[in-house]
Amino acid sequence: SESSESIHCPKVKMSTRLTTLQRTEVHAEGIWSARWSAKNRLLTGGQDESVKHFEEKADGTLGLLHSYEGHTLGVVSVDVHSSGQVAASSSLDSVIRVWNLESHATLDQIETAAMETWAVAFSPDSNAQQLNFATAGGTCGGVLLWEMGQESSRMHAEMRLPPVS
Repeated sequence: SESSESIHCPKVKMSTRLTTLQRTEVHAEGIWSARWSAKNRLLTGGQDESVKHFEEKADGTLGLLHSYEGHTLGVVSVDVHSSGQVAASSSLDSVIRVWNLESHATLDQIETAAMETWAVAFSPDSNAQQLNFATAGGTCGGVLLWEMGQESSRMHAEMRLPPVS
């Protein structure tokens, strides 16, 4: 049975230079990542294991376009390709998911080493036929570069960053 408890979110003390346009509760639990895309669309990833895609309406409110399911732990990072047609999400479940925002299909699911996928970002130079994106690792200090063609994803390079001293 569903709980009827309401979620309490504390008020945020805002700078006098900022104005809150809208506050909308869009996930059942905390939101860990948000990314704007073309056409005033917003992609969010949450602690509730979902990725949600919204469109800003003429009245300034957000309307849910689609909720993407499949991660088994919280979503820590989302990004939208510059075409606005493809998104990627990374999760504490060590899986990167690539989504088609038009058909809502999962284009690919990439399993990574445990706790090594804290951030995902598309290259601004990639195109619709050749999607290039990077993931930043958690404990190893590495960045993995991915190239996704029409067939499937494959890792094509791994770069180790020097440790921070």
